[in-house]
Amino acid sequence: MGPLKFPFQLVTQYDKDPQVRQFVDQMEWYIVPLLNPDGYEYSRSSSDPEIRLWRKNRSPPKCIQQSTGLFTPPRTACCQGVDLNRNFDWFFGQVGSSTDPCSEIYQGAYAFSEPETASVRDFLQRHKVHTFLTFHSYSQILMYPFGHQVRTYSNDHNDLVSTRSLLEIST
Repeated sequence: MGPLKFPFQLVTQYDKDPQVRQFVDQMEWYIVPLLNPDGYEYSRSSSDPEIRLWRKNRSPPKCIQQSTGLFTPPRTACCQGVDLNRNFDWFFGQVGSSTDPCSEIYQGAYAFSEPETASVRDFLQRHKVHTFLTFHSYSQILMYPFGHQVRTYSNDHNDLVSTRSLLEIST
Protein backbone atom coordinates (compact mmCIF):
# COMPACT_ATOMS: atom_id res chain seq x y z
CA MET A 1 0.00 0.00 0.00
CA GLY A 2 1.27 3.44 -0.83
CA PRO A 3 1.28 6.22 1.74
CA LEU A 4 -1.54 8.04 -0.05
CA LYS A 5 -3.85 5.04 -0.01
CA PHE A 6 -3.63 4.86 3.77
CA PRO A 7 -5.28 8.26 4.50
CA PHE A 8 -7.84 7.49 1.80
CA GLN A 9 -8.75 4.30 3.69
CA LEU A 10 -8.99 6.17 6.98
CA VAL A 11 -11.49 8.58 5.44
CA THR A 12 -13.55 6.11 3.41
CA GLN A 13 -13.70 3.40 6.08
CA TYR A 14 -14.35 5.70 9.04
CA ASP A 15 -18.14 5.13 9.04
CA LYS A 16 -17.87 1.46 8.05
CA ASP A 17 -15.18 -0.02 10.27
CA PRO A 18 -15.19 0.49 14.08
CA GLN A 19 -11.47 -0.23 14.29
CA VAL A 20 -10.72 2.48 11.73
CA ARG A 21 -12.97 4.91 13.63
CA GLN A 22 -11.12 4.11 16.85
CA PHE A 23 -7.73 4.73 15.20
CA VAL A 24 -8.89 8.05 13.76
CA ASP A 25 -10.64 9.26 16.91
CA GLN A 26 -7.96 8.28 19.40
CA MET A 27 -4.78 9.21 17.53
CA GLU A 28 -3.30 12.22 15.85
CA TRP A 29 -1.90 11.31 12.43
CA TYR A 30 0.92 12.98 10.52
CA ILE A 31 1.40 11.52 7.07
CA VAL A 32 4.44 12.34 4.96
CA PRO A 33 3.83 10.83 1.54
CA LEU A 34 7.41 11.18 0.28
CA LEU A 35 10.61 11.86 2.20
CA ASN A 36 13.07 11.56 -0.68
CA PRO A 37 11.60 13.53 -3.60
CA ASP A 38 14.91 14.05 -5.40
CA GLY A 39 15.86 10.37 -5.23
CA TYR A 40 12.35 9.36 -6.25
CA GLU A 41 12.33 11.67 -9.27
CA TYR A 42 15.79 10.47 -10.31
CA SER A 43 14.69 6.82 -10.22
CA ARG A 44 11.30 7.48 -11.78
CA SER A 45 12.70 9.41 -14.74
CA SER A 46 14.93 6.61 -16.02
CA SER A 47 14.42 3.22 -17.63
CA ASP A 48 17.92 2.05 -16.61
CA PRO A 49 17.39 -0.83 -14.12
CA GLU A 50 20.24 0.36 -11.89
CA ILE A 51 18.71 3.81 -11.62
CA ARG A 52 15.13 2.52 -11.26
CA LEU A 53 16.24 0.83 -8.02
CA TRP A 54 17.99 3.97 -6.72
CA ARG A 55 17.53 4.14 -2.97
CA LYS A 56 19.65 7.12 -1.91
CA ASN A 57 18.95 10.84 -1.94
CA ARG A 58 20.71 13.09 -4.45
CA SER A 59 23.13 14.86 -2.12
CA PRO A 60 26.35 16.11 -3.77
CA PRO A 61 28.96 13.53 -4.80
CA LYS A 62 31.62 12.49 -2.31
CA CYS A 63 34.98 11.36 -3.66
CA ILE A 64 37.18 8.65 -2.20
CA GLN A 65 40.33 6.80 -3.20
CA GLN A 66 39.58 3.18 -4.05
CA SER A 67 42.18 0.46 -4.32
CA THR A 68 41.66 -1.65 -7.43
CA GLY A 69 44.24 -4.31 -6.74
CA LEU A 70 47.68 -5.11 -5.44
CA PHE A 71 49.60 -3.89 -8.50
CA THR A 72 47.39 -1.06 -9.72
CA PRO A 73 47.28 2.47 -8.37
CA PRO A 74 44.19 3.61 -6.46
CA ARG A 75 41.55 5.46 -8.41
CA THR A 76 39.25 8.27 -7.36
CA ALA A 77 35.57 7.38 -7.25
CA CYS A 78 32.94 10.07 -6.81
CA CYS A 79 29.50 8.82 -5.84
CA GLN A 80 26.28 10.62 -5.06
CA GLY A 81 23.68 10.22 -2.36
CA VAL A 82 23.05 8.89 1.13
CA ASP A 83 20.71 6.03 2.08
CA LEU A 84 18.32 8.00 4.27
CA ASN A 85 17.20 4.86 6.13
CA ARG A 86 20.73 4.59 7.50
CA ASN A 87 21.19 8.28 8.32
CA PHE A 88 19.27 8.29 11.61
CA ASP A 89 21.04 8.04 14.96
CA TRP A 90 19.47 4.73 16.00
CA PHE A 91 22.31 2.21 15.57
CA PHE A 92 24.09 4.60 13.21
CA GLY A 93 27.17 2.99 11.70
CA GLN A 94 26.26 -0.53 12.78
CA VAL A 95 25.77 -3.71 10.77
CA GLY A 96 23.81 -3.11 7.59
CA SER A 97 25.31 0.28 6.73
CA SER A 98 28.46 1.44 4.98
CA THR A 99 30.98 4.28 5.19
CA ASP A 100 31.68 3.92 1.46
CA PRO A 101 29.88 6.71 -0.47
CA CYS A 102 29.67 4.38 -3.49
CA SER A 103 27.69 1.77 -1.54
CA GLU A 104 23.90 1.60 -1.88
CA ILE A 105 23.73 1.56 1.91
CA TYR A 106 26.03 4.54 2.50
CA GLN A 107 25.06 5.98 5.90
CA GLY A 108 26.36 9.51 5.38
CA ALA A 109 29.12 11.36 7.21
CA TYR A 110 27.20 11.40 10.50
CA ALA A 111 23.69 10.79 11.81
CA PHE A 112 21.23 13.38 10.50
CA SER A 113 23.80 14.77 8.05
CA GLU A 114 21.07 15.00 5.41
CA PRO A 115 18.35 17.67 5.42
CA GLU A 116 15.64 15.04 4.96
CA THR A 117 16.52 13.07 8.10
CA ALA A 118 17.27 16.21 10.12
CA SER A 119 13.78 17.48 9.22
CA VAL A 120 12.18 14.23 10.39
CA ARG A 121 14.13 14.39 13.67
CA ASP A 122 13.12 18.00 14.25
CA PHE A 123 9.46 17.29 13.45
CA LEU A 124 9.31 14.24 15.74
CA GLN A 125 10.89 16.16 18.62
CA ARG A 126 8.68 19.20 18.12
CA HIS A 127 5.46 17.16 18.03
CA LYS A 128 6.48 14.55 20.62
CA VAL A 129 5.45 11.68 18.34
CA HIS A 130 5.08 8.35 20.16
CA THR A 131 4.83 5.96 17.21
CA PHE A 132 6.46 6.14 13.82
CA LEU A 133 5.71 3.81 10.91
CA THR A 134 7.47 3.92 7.56
CA PHE A 135 6.54 2.52 4.19
CA HIS A 136 9.68 1.19 2.55
CA SER A 137 9.03 1.39 -1.16
CA TYR A 138 12.39 -0.18 -2.04
CA SER A 139 11.54 -3.46 -0.28
CA GLN A 140 7.75 -3.07 -0.30
CA ILE A 141 7.53 -3.64 3.45
CA LEU A 142 6.08 -1.83 6.43
CA MET A 143 8.58 -1.48 9.26
CA TYR A 144 8.28 -0.47 12.88
CA PRO A 145 10.70 -0.63 15.82
CA PHE A 146 13.00 -2.38 15.97
CA GLY A 147 14.13 -3.01 12.40
CA HIS A 148 17.83 -3.35 13.09
CA GLN A 149 17.80 -6.86 14.56
CA VAL A 150 15.71 -10.00 14.08
CA ARG A 151 13.29 -10.90 16.90
CA THR A 152 13.86 -7.67 18.83
CA TYR A 153 10.60 -5.97 19.78
CA SER A 154 9.60 -2.66 21.31
CA ASN A 155 7.33 -2.44 24.36
CA ASP A 156 4.40 -1.40 22.17
CA HIS A 157 4.90 -4.26 19.70
CA ASN A 158 1.33 -5.56 20.02
CA ASP A 159 -0.14 -2.11 19.31
CA LEU A 160 2.10 -1.78 16.27
CA VAL A 161 1.08 -5.21 15.00
CA SER A 162 -2.55 -4.17 15.39
CA THR A 163 -1.92 -0.99 13.41
CA ARG A 164 -0.04 -2.97 10.78
CA SER A 165 -2.98 -5.36 10.49
CA LEU A 166 -5.29 -2.42 9.89
CA LEU A 167 -2.98 -1.14 7.19
CA GLU A 168 -2.76 -4.54 5.51
CA ILE A 169 -6.53 -5.02 5.60
CA SER A 170 -6.99 -1.69 3.87
CA THR A 171 -4.82 -2.60 0.88
